[in-house]
Amino acid sequence: MAHVCSYFTKRPHVAGGEQNKKLGEYIRDKWLSYKFDHVEMVQYDVLLSMPPRDKPNVVKILNTTDGSALWKVQGPEKIAEPSENDSLVLPPFLGYSPPGNVSDADLLYANYGTVKDFQIQNAEKCGAAGVLLYSDPADNSPEGMNNTFPKTWWLPGTGTERGTLSFSEGDPLIPLLPSIDGIYRISKTDPEALLPKIPAQVITYDNAVEFLKRLKGDPVPPGWKGGLKHRIYKFGPGFTDSNLKVRLEVNNQFVTKPAFNVIEDAWVFGGVDPSSGTAVMMEVSRGVGELLTKTDWRPRRTIVFCSWGAEEYGLMALMNGWKKTKTCLSDRAVMYFNVDSAVVGNYSFGADGNPSLKSLVYQESALVKDPNAHDKETSLYDRWSSRYPSSSSPGKPSFGGLGSGSDYAPFSHFIGVPSIDMEYRFKSMNISYYTVYHTVHDTFYWQKTFNDPHFTTHLSMSQVGARILLEAADTRILPYNLTDYKEALKSNLAALETHYKSLLLKGNVTLDHLAREVRNFSRNADAFEQRKAEASDTQDFAKNYACSMTR
Repeated sequence: MAHVCSYFTKRPHVAGGEQNKKLGEYIRDKWLSYKFDHVEMVQYDVLLSMPPRDKPNVVKILNTTDGSALWKVQGPEKIAEPSENDSLVLPPFLGYSPPGNVSDADLLYANYGTVKDFQIQNAEKCGAAGVLLYSDPADNSPEGMNNTFPKTWWLPGTGTERGTLSFSEGDPLIPLLPSIDGIYRISKTDPEALLPKIPAQVITYDNAVEFLKRLKGDPVPPGWKGGLKHRIYKFGPGFTDSNLKVRLEVNNQFVTKPAFNVIEDAWVFGGVDPSSGTAVMMEVSRGVGELLTKTDWRPRRTIVFCSWGAEEYGLMALMNGWKKTKTCLSDRAVMYFNVDSAVVGNYSFGADGNPSLKSLVYQESALVKDPNAHDKETSLYDRWSSRYPSSSSPGKPSFGGLGSGSDYAPFSHFIGVPSIDMEYRFKSMNISYYTVYHTVHDTFYWQKTFNDPHFTTHLSMSQVGARILLEAADTRILPYNLTDYKEALKSNLAALETHYKSLLLKGNVTLDHLAREVRNFSRNADAFEQRKAEASDTQDFAKNYACSMTR
């Protein structure tokens, strides 16, 4: 598995590039060698955006009296480790930031840019001319700005987190349809495209110091102070020297490029995201291939392995594939199993997903040994229970719901396919995610040095993934537990009533109808589980079950 991960992270493979296509062809050829029934590499032409290599985005602190640049941010990040030195690395940028120039502007500090404290969309609404984003060391380097990568796993002051500014999922010019020949595309200026209107750029926190230390204005409240040197946080607007202004030049170009549904892209090398997930998927698919070629086994249900292209820009090729097949998926798909970033730490296994699949994950994780435990008997489930205990079910691990930021989103949220997302996690701290996320430092070296030196965690993730997959594919009765689903609905309804019932009543909105449907579902779930318990796995369960869906 180390070899696979090393291969996929050897060079940057941003969406639409030749390296990304090359890796897609590698996956396709491997799956063909495993004798899968059908392998295809589907191309979609999607709208992307990126700066030209010869004209990177620029941010300056400009002295307006003589036009000189007191400070200039331009070009690629500083190399922290030799494997990062690659000509394919694009300078930092934000996908879908429109090109544009902001000249001689005053800077205003807006904390996280939320509605409460002032993201790009909110700044646009408030009349901002442009936006600068940086990753504050309070969120990414809590042990100090001098104790960072490559000495530790914390984000150094040279790291810049790339990302997408698209407010939609899929190609923004084709909101409801797949990006194939002949499909009408709306204009980039059409409000339905949901693209930002003002330029934005990412900078390092070392560079952020140079901007923020010059701000004038009142000190910010304590909750707005991060971890920069000397905690130099003021509101602004403008610098103490009124002759100094900010100039922002974003040179991003909108380009239509091919994305392939057989390979996940990365903003740079993708040591964790997505290559740890790709390595796990390739190991599981290799095991399935061996079952197919060396035994008489065939799955009871169809297994489809998918690797989605242009994911980082907004689930591009995934949404295209989903749009083409959503009717079939809605009718026939029984589970979606997501491994985007499989190994992000070395603290504990963890999983989230649809409540009906919780018992399945519990069951299979208890049968796989934890490679990071001090003894050989501790399972993934044991360590998970100990390190992430459930607040509502003593003795069991926490199993949360799914968010919206990964490939499970359209399956789980749009067409209701029960979904799971699993990863091996880092210790819970006051940080947003693993610290080199979407930066040039997210490399094979970082993964091997700080997370999984011998790739035994990757192997365990493959083992539990394979067990879950085969259990879902082969059991006569689908491994759903509707009791867990019922309890989750009841718990969520109670929380909704506690926090929002009075507010809803002020708007003449009642939760009575929702409560009634939860009760109806609970009755049917109990009946389903009772009949399931009465039926043996060797019997035809369908003939033994007749649940009346009455209100």
